[in-house]
Amino acid sequence: MAAVTLNSGPTFNVAGSKRDQFYNITGNSGDTLTVGMVNVLQVNIEPATITGYSVAGGTIPGTSIITFTTGGGAFTATDVEVIGN
Repeated sequence: MAAVTLNSGPTFNVAGSKRDQFYNITGNSGDTLTVGMVNVLQVNIEPATITGYSVAGGTIPGTSIITFTTGGGAFTATDVEVIGN
């Protein structure tokens, strides 16, 4: 499992008790993104070349690891919004 390539980001926003983090990423199915959130509530992906994701607790306290899946191919310049706290 490799880390995705960050094209830009993260950009941060706070909305009440939730935080938004915005990324533009490139990678392959099975690649990961580590975010500075304990609880990932939602991941919005645009465009829809990524078909799914899973979230696990990070090895560093206060982080989570998002693993992306595709139909077997790579994804390029994909915008990702992570919402959590």
